[in-house]
Amino acid sequence: MNRLDASTTASVQSGESDAETMSTHQTVERIANESRDQADFIHRLATHLAETFDAAVVAVQDSSFPQPRMLIRSESIAASLDREKLREQLGALTPSVASFEIARDKNEPSHQSTAASVTALGVEIFPAPQFANLLIIHGSQLPAGQMLSEMRSLAEISTAARQTMGEADAESQTQQLVSQTLSVPDAGSKSISNSLDSSRGIRSALRAFHSDLSPTATAYRIASELPRLLPCERSVVLLAKNPSARRPRYQVAAISGSSVIDRRSPLVRSMNQLADAVSVLKRPLILPPSADADAIDPASLSPQLVPPLETYLDESGVLSVFMIPLFESVDDTRVAAGENTCNESDQETREKQRRQPMPIAMLMLETFSGEPSTSITPAMVEVAEESSSAISNAIRYDSVFALPVRRPAAAATRRVTRHWILAGCMLLAVGLLAGWFIRVDHHVVATGLARPAVRQAMFAGIDGVVNELKVKDGDVVRQGDVLVQLENPELTREAQALSGQLATATEKLSSVRAMLLAASDDSRDSAQSILEQQTLENQIDSLNKRLQINREMKDMLSVKAPFDGQIVGWRLNERLKDRPVSRGDRLFAIVQRDGPWELELKLEETRAGEVIERHAAGLNLPVQFAIETRPTETFHANLSAIGGVARKRADGRNMVDLVADIDTIPDGGFRGDAEVTAKIVCGRRRYLSSALDDVVAWFHRNVLFRFRT
Repeated sequence: MNRLDASTTASVQSGESDAETMSTHQTVERIANESRDQADFIHRLATHLAETFDAAVVAVQDSSFPQPRMLIRSESIAASLDREKLREQLGALTPSVASFEIARDKNEPSHQSTAASVTALGVEIFPAPQFANLLIIHGSQLPAGQMLSEMRSLAEISTAARQTMGEADAESQTQQLVSQTLSVPDAGSKSISNSLDSSRGIRSALRAFHSDLSPTATAYRIASELPRLLPCERSVVLLAKNPSARRPRYQVAAISGSSVIDRRSPLVRSMNQLADAVSVLKRPLILPPSADADAIDPASLSPQLVPPLETYLDESGVLSVFMIPLFESVDDTRVAAGENTCNESDQETREKQRRQPMPIAMLMLETFSGEPSTSITPAMVEVAEESSSAISNAIRYDSVFALPVRRPAAAATRRVTRHWILAGCMLLAVGLLAGWFIRVDHHVVATGLARPAVRQAMFAGIDGVVNELKVKDGDVVRQGDVLVQLENPELTREAQALSGQLATATEKLSSVRAMLLAASDDSRDSAQSILEQQTLENQIDSLNKRLQINREMKDMLSVKAPFDGQIVGWRLNERLKDRPVSRGDRLFAIVQRDGPWELELKLEETRAGEVIERHAAGLNLPVQFAIETRPTETFHANLSAIGGVARKRADGRNMVDLVADIDTIPDGGFRGDAEVTAKIVCGRRRYLSSALDDVVAWFHRNVLFRFRT
């Protein structure tokens, strides 16, 4: 495409401030008065439209130059546009304003961070032979409200341009009649070549309705083509959410010139509500009302239909609207559009409409300017039939059972795919054979801890208060070293009381013995003294025993190391210093790090069967394990003990306890209570049997078990 000559830009901009106070017709007249001829007028009008609509590009095609031209205001937008697509859009424009979504070239570097498509508005300014078409391309996608406002403005400007440049009323009426029929022209037409080309384009557009088998994609294709085929400025396709329902609800599926639909907008909601109300009539709704008896006059609508219609008119601001129901049967669609056969009366037609099923979709044809049609034209009927057939086929295809599975299966029957399937089957067969003959070590995985085999938890032997804490975490101690000194005031007081009672009883016993040595011959006094001596001796013996127990309990206040080892306990000073403890409270632990180590493992009961059988048979069960802190190294152990009872974990799984003796300890040892992941080797198996062990076990437990006798 050539760039539009911008030599006239300055003269148009010079009057921009004056144009703000002028009407649309006065502005177009001023541009026409400043122009030398029609070509100059088109150039100046394009510049004015670029400023008015803040367009990125304005494309022009007229009879004065063989190739389309562009007035470029954004180099990045212009560079990403498909020139062939622009030529097609310019050649398909009509006197009614149409909106398009133009895709941008994905390979263009400047397009990588912008929208994938832009909005374009187009209109035919002058008809043939002195034709002129204008296409206004924005730099982004316009919202529905802004696009509607700009379509109205462009329609006013194009109408004013035709009137200003002296377009005849007869030519306008002829153009309108041509746009209302899709029939092939007679052979005697003066412009038979151009007419045949137009007819081919129309038939091609109708065939394009059937290009997709997705209901939504079909609705978008129909909505985008209708403004080129029928005298409307915007078209809307609404699909039934559940076509088989008795009273389906309808939803906007596509709007011409819009690739994204905001379903929460008031306009879209009003369209949905109006379609729900009109669908029950099973006949078209025409505004303004048609003289045809089969059309519905809005003034005669039932009260239930008036509110949604008024809401839609307030939100849309349309000049004219046609609502045509589409049925699954093309014949039903033709009857609904008002085409009776020659031998059917109006009463028979109405009865047939009453027995019809509910529509599967609704078409809305909106006009915002000009002289709209007031009746259903043959072109509308033909388009409705094609739309009904396309949407019905798409809905039937989309409702096919297991379509997501059957579609790939159908693709798999192609020749190229068959070769890949054959290669995959051969690889699978080779893999199965290799898995059957190759034998590997079968293992089950368990988790647990690595800790010293010699360890003991230190508990408080008596109630008391920690008076002195003589160790901390990591300290190395010797057997008999005092680790914690407790204090119990009650034992001290008890020892003092017992010592006093023992001294008193001892003095009394000495006095009684002295009296017996110096006793008279009175046998009665001697017997009483002997009895008192025995009582005191028993009391002294009891007090000595209590004192012995008290001393033993005092010894328990000193917590001593049972063997040489290392203290294990975190923040002992914070947890124990000057804190009261009760008998049996765990204080810390002492372990022998330089002694033997072992693994305490937990294995799921569902995987423990073979391990238990091999251990009971006295077979060796090697264990390979890795420690969390040293994941790159592998260590070895041997299973030594298995718990006799499975215990239920917090997550509900039954676990079997295992103990394994570690063979060799690395330099530096392990960190105490380090988490490990272990593999218990249970002999050699075929690779398939080992890999599918869990699957086979699950199948036996959950499937075959139900059929065993």
